[in-house]
Amino acid sequence: MSGIAAGISAGAAVAGAATSAAGSIKAGNARAKSDEANSAAQYYQAQVARNNAKIAEQNAANEIFAGEERAARKSQEGAVKMGQLKAGQGASGVDMGSKSSVDTLVSQRELDQLDTETVLHNSQVRAYGYKATAENFEAQGDLYQAGGGRYSAAAGYDPTAGYLEAGGTLLSRASTLPWKFATGETTGTGGTTGSPAGSAAPPGTTPGSTVYA
Repeated sequence: MSGIAAGISAGAAVAGAATSAAGSIKAGNARAKSDEANSAAQYYQAQVARNNAKIAEQNAANEIFAGEERAARKSQEGAVKMGQLKAGQGASGVDMGSKSSVDTLVSQRELDQLDTETVLHNSQVRAYGYKATAENFEAQGDLYQAGGGRYSAAAGYDPTAGYLEAGGTLLSRASTLPWKFATGETTGTGGTTGSPAGSAAPPGTTPGSTVYA
């Protein structure tokens, strides 16, 4: 009965080890699938960030171009004002060479130039903002790309880790089996190694001696 009990106990241990090993493999595969999904999501976000960076760069270039056009129009408006001012002075009989006339024209010219430079400066500030946004998107893209790489590497590692863990479980459980059962050794009263439990030597012989018919 002790041999049967040992066999049942060992069988249960083997079955438990197999179940645990299968669970390790399944868990490793599940982690791998999760890592693959996370990797794909990270790579997608990286591409989105880079696309946004390109859009921001294009917005910066468009703003510079539009700002130059606005500045040009403002300069033309200043030239029109200057012409109107000169015409008004001439119509009113003001001496165009007088100090007051010259000062008035110079002051108007400076105001027009300031307006033009202000329009251009504001445009450059907006363009700088777009460029800074583009750089931020690029940095985000790099982070997402790196995250995708880490998840991708983990996806390749997890199944292997699952199998290694399963192998370790089997070896660990095997080491806990009764030594005598694991090696096939059983003994009985008066018996020898490898003999059925409880078997005895034939009458008139000594254990281990050869019996001839």
